[in-house]
Amino acid sequence: MSGICGIWHRDRSPLDSSILHRMTEFLVYRGRDSTHCWQQAEIGFGHTLLHCHQDSQPDGICHLPPFSLTADVRLDNRRALVTQLQQNDCPVTLHTSDSQLLLWAYHTWGKACLDYLLGDYVFALWDSQAQQLWCVRDPLGVKPFFFAQVGSLFLFSNTLNALRLHPAVSTQLNEEAIADFLLFDFNQTPQTTVFQDIQRLPGGHTLTCTPQHFNLQRYWTLPIPEFLPYRRDEDYLEPFQHLMNQAVSDRLRRREAALFLSGGLDSTMLAQTALNAMPEVNYQAFTVIYRELFKDPEGDYAQIVANSLHLPLKLIPADHYVPFEGWQNPAFHPPEPYNIPFLTQDYSVYQQVLTHSPVVLYGQGSDEGMRPSPLTELCRGMPLGELLRGLKRTLWHAHLKPPLGTGILGKLRGSHRDIWQGYPQWLNPDFERRYELRDRWQTFAQPQPPSPHPWRSKAYSDLLQPLWWYNFEATDPGFSRVPLEVRYPFLDLRLLNYLLSLSPLPWFINKHLLRVTLQKHLPPTIWQRPKTPLAGDPVYIYLQKGLQPWQSAQQQHREFLTTYIDLDALFCFTQQPNLPPPLAWSSLRPVSLGYWLKHCKLPHSALRKDRTSNNNSRTV
Repeated sequence: MSGICGIWHRDRSPLDSSILHRMTEFLVYRGRDSTHCWQQAEIGFGHTLLHCHQDSQPDGICHLPPFSLTADVRLDNRRALVTQLQQNDCPVTLHTSDSQLLLWAYHTWGKACLDYLLGDYVFALWDSQAQQLWCVRDPLGVKPFFFAQVGSLFLFSNTLNALRLHPAVSTQLNEEAIADFLLFDFNQTPQTTVFQDIQRLPGGHTLTCTPQHFNLQRYWTLPIPEFLPYRRDEDYLEPFQHLMNQAVSDRLRRREAALFLSGGLDSTMLAQTALNAMPEVNYQAFTVIYRELFKDPEGDYAQIVANSLHLPLKLIPADHYVPFEGWQNPAFHPPEPYNIPFLTQDYSVYQQVLTHSPVVLYGQGSDEGMRPSPLTELCRGMPLGELLRGLKRTLWHAHLKPPLGTGILGKLRGSHRDIWQGYPQWLNPDFERRYELRDRWQTFAQPQPPSPHPWRSKAYSDLLQPLWWYNFEATDPGFSRVPLEVRYPFLDLRLLNYLLSLSPLPWFINKHLLRVTLQKHLPPTIWQRPKTPLAGDPVYIYLQKGLQPWQSAQQQHREFLTTYIDLDALFCFTQQPNLPPPLAWSSLRPVSLGYWLKHCKLPHSALRKDRTSNNNSRTV
């Protein structure tokens, strides 16, 4: 895991090394094992490293003339990549660092090297001969990448606030991003950030920079694999277990690792796979529990899983965390507005996980990869014979009911979709008119066209939602301020490609694929349990108890919010009795925004005040 940054004066004016060192020192919290700076006339890279891969050499800024590379990279399927590079006479071994493998891949195949890479990565590669900087973000966008172009100056980093340390980067806000946050919870234009000068490189894209031009290009989209018509159940289960083993093993290149264990099927599958694929690793599971605020059974389920698998488990009580508690401390504030009332809870949980390992597995992605398809969709895209065979297996063998997807019940009840339900009635009218927010709401409220996948349209489109990038960034150290790397085995591209090639009948109905796999290892209490949401909503419970977070918006943040919010309308709206949970949640966005705006224009020195420099820092 690394912090990376870079500065390039495209007009070849001299580079101020003190600014590069300042940005690099800011990133020390992301990697305390080593800190490097490299500078060549008008361009310079900064790199901080936390060594998370104990089977390979440490990463850093790499050089292979005329190329120089800084990267935050974790590669999958390294053995195959090493073999391919060795066949091209590259001096690499299985102990070669991921960054060095990446650099040799570029040396061998040029920009086509992306066809040979699997994993999560962002990198910037400088070609001094061609005077070209090539920036890349991994296909799904698991690792973040930000950049700024101010005149002839080009900056990049995997940490947004590092770019704000450069005096040329203004504090001017992108109010369209603020509008999207208030409407939808996140920015609907993923190439931009909340700062006018700072951009985001989308997942699956490259950015090629020369002194004359910029070229943003998509290099990847989710493939549509061929249909796999297996006959026997074992033919489905064996490849699935093999790919799960691969996905987990490639993410566990350490002697110790942590797991988020909820007691649900997804995290249980990860735990069972990890213990089966890498039994030599020292594991520790962590479960957030509620006992007093409301009775949540997840801790009990997690304990059953842990006992059955002989897995150490730490239960973390969360009843005492209060929404927005501690937000007065600017150190807790995210780089962009996020509506996460329990930031201090997340920070505390991450710190506890970090005491065991800087790497933790998380089961996010299973819901989307195993999204069931209704019969109306399957009839349009699946071969008729395979559809009938799947129905037989579903109804008679698995005893499951496939979703129909006809909408008949809704039509019989006379229900219709009100696109204006949930639209914020407390926006500042001038702000609303200036950015035509009603038109924007109406545009995004319209049904989206189906994806190109013929029988997994919903699953395919869900896996490509820009919301993923914000979820990834919310668990990244650049957001959490904790050097903990969250890894997502269910989003392994090899596994997703397999899941998208299968018939959803019966395997994705009620996650039948996971249940059949787990029944060999766990008691029926676990693999037969129904899928249930969290037993209570802690935010809503506190609101029902009388918590009034909107008072801070009224009293403390009025000067920051009045441009965007009609605070009197907000306060009246939130005082109505029995405010439904979705409306209560959306009405917290101005509260989150108020705290963020109060601290977003801090001087650069304040952004760094809780960071410490690394005594191992050196200039290469």
